[in-house]
Amino acid sequence: MKKLFKITFLILKKIRTKIIFLGKFYVSFFRSLILRNYWYSDIDITFIMQVYKDYDLALCALKRVRHFYPNSRLIVISDGDPDPRYKNFVTLFNAEYIEGDHLSGIQNGGRLLHRWLEHYVFRPSPYFIRIDTDTRIDRRFHYLPIPIGCDIFGNPQAPKSVQGGCIIFSSKAAKKLYDSRIFMSEELKDYSSTWGSLLPRNLLKERVDQGIIATDWILAWACTKLDINIVNFSEIHSRWKEEIPNPDKRYAVVHPDKKMECIDNSEIPLSITLSICRRVYRRYKIKILSKIFKKETYRPWMAYEEIEIIEQLLKRFQPRNILEWGAGYSTLWFPKFINKNAKWEAVEHEKEWFNKIDMMNENKNVNISLIQPNHFPWSDEYGDGAYSDLKDYVEFPSHFSKFDFILVDGRARKDCLVKAHEIIAANGIIVLHDAERQYYHESFPLYKYQIMLSNYDCTGRMLWIGSKALDINHILDIRKLKKLWEIYRKLRNVRGK
Repeated sequence: MKKLFKITFLILKKIRTKIIFLGKFYVSFFRSLILRNYWYSDIDITFIMQVYKDYDLALCALKRVRHFYPNSRLIVISDGDPDPRYKNFVTLFNAEYIEGDHLSGIQNGGRLLHRWLEHYVFRPSPYFIRIDTDTRIDRRFHYLPIPIGCDIFGNPQAPKSVQGGCIIFSSKAAKKLYDSRIFMSEELKDYSSTWGSLLPRNLLKERVDQGIIATDWILAWACTKLDINIVNFSEIHSRWKEEIPNPDKRYAVVHPDKKMECIDNSEIPLSITLSICRRVYRRYKIKILSKIFKKETYRPWMAYEEIEIIEQLLKRFQPRNILEWGAGYSTLWFPKFINKNAKWEAVEHEKEWFNKIDMMNENKNVNISLIQPNHFPWSDEYGDGAYSDLKDYVEFPSHFSKFDFILVDGRARKDCLVKAHEIIAANGIIVLHDAERQYYHESFPLYKYQIMLSNYDCTGRMLWIGSKALDINHILDIRKLKKLWEIYRKLRNVRGK
């Protein structure tokens, strides 16, 4: 018996590390499975809606989208409808609006579906949700489904077909469809031998008489060809021409609803409340660490609102090549919010400050360069440094490849903005700190898209964001930011009294 016990003990000792490894693996796997299935953020989702002669219905549907998903990317595509009111969706809902050609005709095959994917893959997210104008969102999804492979989620209506009122594409499925260019295939113009062969005869005749495609069945044909799975998702209830009551909000999304009521957006959504709680927690956490525990946090010398905006830009835009004029605590702080493979290049003119920041920098992807002034004291009237004083400093980034993101927070900012226009990528973003100084504004007309933001403290401090070709509203939810600041200002006034 003792011998058996000894042998068992030796065996267990040898396989001990393997048992621990497998235990940790399964715990980690099931934890990630549960969290992924129930926890997601708005930025994990891209919504797309196609509009054609249904402005009022689209307006109500989009109000519901923005009420429940204030930070999700939202794309609205006009299928050849020249109604100018659709352009209002850009400011009303922070949406990307695209004026497209009328592609619903049978003669165009599947080009309509390829257009959806084309705008999605420009800036993909984990989930891509296509909704109709008569799709009603009654609440947030309790969870998002986990794709096992190339999966599309919704309500199957036949083998390899999903009802088109609400379709959730996994990023893998969307990319596979787009890369294959299957929707651009000439085969689809011969509907009788492709998607039309899947339709019942009476429905096919109806479509042919109307001269329009059936997107559900074109997708079904493509999924069959590419071996993409259609999976039922219980949070959606979508049927063809069958209105569905949802009084207890059993379903997050129902379709169709041709008499949709517009939701009241005057109440504060849960996401706004959570954002305020996060801000308060974060602000006082930093104060406690610095004052009570004497722990240095190295927070950038900016207002909290400015820090959060730059963090949001970096997290959502995910630039790969970043430049910062004026190194500091921001050089240590902001690289935490970019991809691990991204490069951060900072330029500093003051030697002592450069030595301090360079010594504190532990990030291998952050490089800080010392470029000392050509002339000192400064020769300009503002004490910011003229181009002749800091020529090498301004021109230093010229030998690098194009930058995706530039933060201007050092000397000679007016000249740096001019230089930034030369070295920024077409869809790159430039951020100027302390933008309230009027003499910086001479360089603003160089940029097609720009936003000036002022913080809620009413101190007059401003942050300017510009781009040559990218609409900033597509990255930042300006409407939500302003609402947050308004609420914060009221809270501070109450506290002050």
